[in-house]
Amino acid sequence: MSNIPSTPGEAPKGFNTAKQKAEKLLKDKGKLGNLLGEATTKANKSKEKIDSYWGEFQGLLRLVQSWMVGRYKHIPWKSLVLAVAAIIYFVNPLDFIPDFLLGWGFIDDLTVIGFVVNNIRNEITNFLEWETLQQADQSKAAPKTPAESPN
Repeated sequence: MSNIPSTPGEAPKGFNTAKQKAEKLLKDKGKLGNLLGEATTKANKSKEKIDSYWGEFQGLLRLVQSWMVGRYKHIPWKSLVLAVAAIIYFVNPLDFIPDFLLGWGFIDDLTVIGFVVNNIRNEITNFLEWETLQQADQSKAAPKTPAESPN
């Protein structure tokens, strides 16, 4: 997460509207799932434009996905709202600087992602640590194939 400045700062323009939408969206997991799908598609298509924030944004998407399906619950509501608001802002093509303005359209998206990551950095770090532990536990619990079994 070294690409993002360490101070949270003031919310970017238009972000409060995204926060209001996030509060509502978090109550409808079907719509939230659709948003995550749209965000993943857009991120994959725009990877080179958001490259400096790729890892942070992917972590944010996985955090919200894990919360949505009930696997990860250790995040304060306020932090979850900020995370979903950043995703809403990213998906919206007509945010403060429309995405179709070549070379400029993702600047505000990156600003919002950076703002949110700075504000919930501890929660993201906790999630990534939890995720790593989950993956380690799953690999330990996976049945051994005959070739892996010691005999």
